Amino acid sequence: MTVEQRRPARDQERGLKSSGAVRAAAVVTGRPAGHSEVMDWPVLASLPQDERLNLVARLRRQVYRRDEVICHQGDPADTLHLIAAGHVSVRVTLRGGEFVTVAILGPGDTFGEFALVSDAHRRGATVVALETSETLALGRPEFERLRTSYPGIDRFLVELLSARLEKVNNNLLEALYIPAEKRVMRRLLYLCDLYAGDEQRITIPVTQETLASIAGTTRPTANQVLRRLVASKIVAVNRSQITVEDRSGLQRLASGGSA
Repeated sequence: MTVEQRRPARDQERGLKSSGAVRAAAVVTGRPAGHSEVMDWPVLASLPQDERLNLVARLRRQVYRRDEVICHQGDPADTLHLIAAGHVSVRVTLRGGEFVTVAILGPGDTFGEFALVSDAHRRGATVVALETSETLALGRPEFERLRTSYPGIDRFLVELLSARLEKVNNNLLEALYIPAEKRVMRRLLYLCDLYAGDEQRITIPVTQETLASIAGTTRPTANQVLRRLVASKIVAVNRSQITVEDRSGLQRLASGGSA
């Protein structure tokens, strides 16, 4: 496997950084992105085999360092990213200048879907790698060429946008009708799936502030929920991570049961 590394000039390494990290994405070119684990991704399930092969053959593999900004809010939106490894945070800057974390994404997730719709779109959020992360990128020009040869490829875009809309609707309904306590616990369960699959004891490298942000509540509210969970020996909390000790107990509470 050969790797082409886009290295910034020495003066850029010293001076131009994005959120504390040098912007240096690695593009892996020696191995096509159409290997079996990518072909089996649910996000590609709507495509026939030949169209799926042609799409994944055009994906560009990119690697980002921890704390590296993948895209900035307000940047021109020209690329869809499928996350192959690692985790990223999605952050939105509010009018007052403060930012909130609205989501944490992991392998199999996508971001930048609207980049495939029109070249007039701009990024609605800043996406930052939380650890060394790898994405498979598809630019709008490549997607347009695919549409010319394979009109059915539009199903892929429709599925992406439908999934995004469903997620937005679910989050809105939760914000309106689900108490903050349950939202915090549900986000913890989501992070369990994101970081460790089916294990019972899971360490999640997020702060209380980040958990509160993605649950759409305040840090004091999230802190109260976590203190009750700690007292019930369901979670343990450190400065920069939360460990779920009893996932089944957390599931019961999030569903309205008792500890």
